[in-house]
Amino acid sequence: RRLVLDGDLIAIRPTHGGWVQLVQWATRSAYSHCAIALWLEDGLWAAEMDGAKNVLVPLSQYAQTPFDVFPCPVDRALVRDDILVTLRGHISYDWTDIARLALNRILRVPLPAVDDSKMICSSWAAWTWLRSGWKPAGRLPSIATPAEVVAALGAEPIVTNEP
Repeated sequence: RRLVLDGDLIAIRPTHGGWVQLVQWATRSAYSHCAIALWLEDGLWAAEMDGAKNVLVPLSQYAQTPFDVFPCPVDRALVRDDILVTLRGHISYDWTDIARLALNRILRVPLPAVDDSKMICSSWAAWTWLRSGWKPAGRLPSIATPAEVVAALGAEPIVTNEP
């Protein structure tokens, strides 16, 4: 746990569940969810979008789920401050973006410009880093999948959880 620092990306690759398999098939990736690491009061948390809104979840909730951790690409203090400010507000989960991603991947329907009032997990992670000065290593779509955010980092995992 001490290898994971504020701002690191937690790319989650669950192995079962109908929704998970559908997301993995549509995005052609093992990653179906992501979050940003945040230390609070000696505990490691995942700042994420939970299917309804932006939340904090103890990373221990993912102890039995495979995931990879990638290093934060920008100033960790800026990311931490941005997350804490954002969590005081409300960002709704954008189920429409899931449909847009599926249509884009399957039928090549163009993606719209990003809308920061509603987001999916990976768009929120990228948006948080972009607001903190991130310059992605490559093209990042307006609605990025967890795998596209990982690819734009251009880094290898620093931690892998294989329960």
